[in-house]
Amino acid sequence: MILLHPLFSTITPPIFLTSDEILGFMEESGVYIILIFALLLITAYGFMFLSRSIKYLRMLESNYIDKSILNSLEISVKTIWGLVVFFACLGLLGKAWAWFWDNVWLRITYDPNTGLGYIAPFMSCVIVIVIIWMTIKFVHQILQYHAGNLKSKPKKTINPRVALLIELFLKYFLIAFGVVLTVTIGLTAIGYYNYIVGGFEDWLLRNKASLVFVVFVVIMGFFLVRVFDTFFEDMKKKETPFSPQIMDVAKVVFKYFIYLLVGITVLYSFLQMFDLRETGIIIVTVIIVFIGIIVVIAATSNLKNGFSGIIIMAFKPFHEGDRIRILDGIVCDVVSIGLIFTRVRTLRGEAIDVPNNEILNKTILNYSRSEDYAISITVAAPLDAKRETVKETMIDSALATEHVLQKKRPEIYTIGIEKDRVVLEILVFTNMHKRIKHIKSELVHNISKALSEKGIRCSVHISDHDEVERMRVLTGHDHELVPERPECKP
Repeated sequence: MILLHPLFSTITPPIFLTSDEILGFMEESGVYIILIFALLLITAYGFMFLSRSIKYLRMLESNYIDKSILNSLEISVKTIWGLVVFFACLGLLGKAWAWFWDNVWLRITYDPNTGLGYIAPFMSCVIVIVIIWMTIKFVHQILQYHAGNLKSKPKKTINPRVALLIELFLKYFLIAFGVVLTVTIGLTAIGYYNYIVGGFEDWLLRNKASLVFVVFVVIMGFFLVRVFDTFFEDMKKKETPFSPQIMDVAKVVFKYFIYLLVGITVLYSFLQMFDLRETGIIIVTVIIVFIGIIVVIAATSNLKNGFSGIIIMAFKPFHEGDRIRILDGIVCDVVSIGLIFTRVRTLRGEAIDVPNNEILNKTILNYSRSEDYAISITVAAPLDAKRETVKETMIDSALATEHVLQKKRPEIYTIGIEKDRVVLEILVFTNMHKRIKHIKSELVHNISKALSEKGIRCSVHISDHDEVERMRVLTGHDHELVPERPECKP
């Protein structure tokens, strides 16, 4: 049985090394093996010390360093430290093992085409990425502190929007710088820098006008988005016919329309730079048609409701909190007015979301805008009862009821005769539209009680006349009611 010697890459017949061979190996390469183990041991202790130090720093309050930054710092230091130790161990192993030195170490440390190896560019890219990452973390923390968004507050805060714009600019600038630097180092390491960069320079010279146009379009798009965002936010703070909800919808619509326009323009410009003008026209047309189909399908069912919502917000047939009657006689209070639905609450407490188009298709009766609302109560009195006594009792009882207007005297009409009874209707007026049911109940109770005390046996109940007829009384069209008939003596 033969054994491939792991240290000298030679074929040796004995299974075990002799004492002389072990001594010879230790004299020649043992120091490198000891250094590898020592380096790994120091690294383990170093990681332990670093973790404890970071844990201690987490306990200290700071305006510029928090838990997330310390965690990122720990990961970054351990990554760079670990890579340095790893490559150092590879170098020491190459010193101890000739085959590893020739076939592994030299291949990753020296490239005859570029004169560079791969370890230095790789470590440079890692360090650049770590520095960019930590810088972004620090910038975010500092701006959050100066904007007053942390527990620790500065003496004078800056505008959060300004802080956000500064952070976004620095963040993407640093990312772009890191990407360019990393790509440059990588291309240099593999020997394609001059080839790719040279071709890229020629392409830039040929298309510099188009690139300037693309940059201009992107900047203008960003500027318009910010302008519309600020405009609609300002409009929400002012009194306008439209609710804040529709302002938010309009802001989103304008924002995505600008994004779409800028995206299509940039895409077509780049395709044209690569001599793909016809392909660009086809792609842009397909995108526009596809988006149009999606918008039409999504908006077909809600388009009418959306337009109806805009009309309701613009012309305001009712406000939030008004008591209205809509659809087929639903009396309710308006909770909120949306672009697609209007939320109402019935007198029984039921919450209903009504499509705006259905609201506009029916008559809207707004009780809250009626100055004086007429409540109708009917009384069936015996024919032999004194009519004037019944009327005076009804009027006095009505005026004694809470929330009944005193300035507008109740009106009484004779609306019919049934067998041995005459049917009278009293109209009383109130401006407390949300307490109509309570007022009706009190009216029935007070009139019944007063007539009973005078010995007049009458039936009192709420009139079943349509609300529209009562509203006509408010406007003076009382001629449509049956006029009072002369008394009929039995």
